[in-house]
Amino acid sequence: MNIRPIGSGRETLSYLVDDIHIVNVDITDVGLSYRCTCNSNICPHISQVKEFRGLEYGEINTQKRAYKDLKEHQGDMSQTQKVYALIRYNQEGLSRQEIADLGKININAVCGRVQDLLNEKAIYCAGVRPNQATGKPVEYFKIVE
Repeated sequence: MNIRPIGSGRETLSYLVDDIHIVNVDITDVGLSYRCTCNSNICPHISQVKEFRGLEYGEINTQKRAYKDLKEHQGDMSQTQKVYALIRYNQEGLSRQEIADLGKININAVCGRVQDLLNEKAIYCAGVRPNQATGKPVEYFKIVE
């Protein structure tokens, strides 16, 4: 696998795969969108770039990667968009406090944005789990797909 970054714009990162295929990673208000020049329905290059991005950041932790991407582009996003993007990046779901910590958003603002997204049916409560710090049960949220 030969992947290297070849450029970046305000909202797009580009990677060259095997010196042939270009994969563009678009940073949108709801997360990352991947496109490859091969235009195949089953494109192996996109998964290679996703893996490379995990290695490039020195971690596979999607929470930290999401925070890094959001930190670079946070001026372009509303709080609701940031909350949605953070939840979208984390497949295990996030609690309100985790969203506040990762997004550097006041917990009161997070609660309001989570309620807005619940009302819009963009996210759902995926269950309850113990808070890592206190052990008390907290709701965690995932994206409606």
